[in-house]
This record gives sequence, structure tokens and C-alpha cells, in this order.
Amino acid sequence: MNRLNMVEDEMKTVEFFDDGHIPMESYLRLGSAMIREVLRDIKLGPRGENRSRYLSAVSFLRSSLFEMICDVQGLDAALTKKHILQLSSTKNLPLVRSRNKWKPKRTFRWVEDSQRVVN
Repeated sequence: MNRLNMVEDEMKTVEFFDDGHIPMESYLRLGSAMIREVLRDIKLGPRGENRSRYLSAVSFLRSSLFEMICDVQGLDAALTKKHILQLSSTKNLPLVRSRNKWKPKRTFRWVEDSQRVVN
């Protein structure tokens, strides 16, 4: 099944009432999809091309929108945030690292020819 058919099937499942009201189930699915996307971005970590998505996901976890979605879903926001960050591949690292901490500082010193070790 190609992606276009999946999107069309998903669109058919959303039912609109005559007054333009969208059922609560649609909002619940949207909220769970947003949490799944944040979870995926956090799991991939802040390396490479995913860095901006990771930072966006972390800022979303700090927002009141995340807390509201968790409340509607019946989840404890603090506990959910804790579990999502525990699943991160970088859970022991700070959320944002400065570039100068990535590589250890190398020091060089001059060695006399008599002290030089050759392998």
C-alpha cells in the first residue's frame, strides 16, 4: 500500500458533523501522533541532521501544549516527560552541548631525541 493511499484512508476516517464539529477521537489521535513524533526525535538524539528536530522536541516537552495533550490523553505530564527522556540515546548527556566540549583538548610538548620512544 503506497503512502498516498494510506493518507487517503486516514482522511476518510475523520468524520465531520454538519455543524463543522470534529469528534474528540480525532484530537486524541492527533495528540498521540504528536507524542509519538517527539519520542522518535528524542530517541534519535541531537547528532547530525536530527539536531534541530531534537531541540524542537525538547522545547515541546517543556511547553504547556505538551502538558495539555497529556492531560487530555489521561497521562501524567511529568512522568511521561521523564520516560521519554529516559528512552533517549543521550540520556546521560546534557540536552545541548557546546562544540568545545565534543573533543578532548590535546596538549603537545617537545621531547629530546634521547627521550623519544619509537614503536
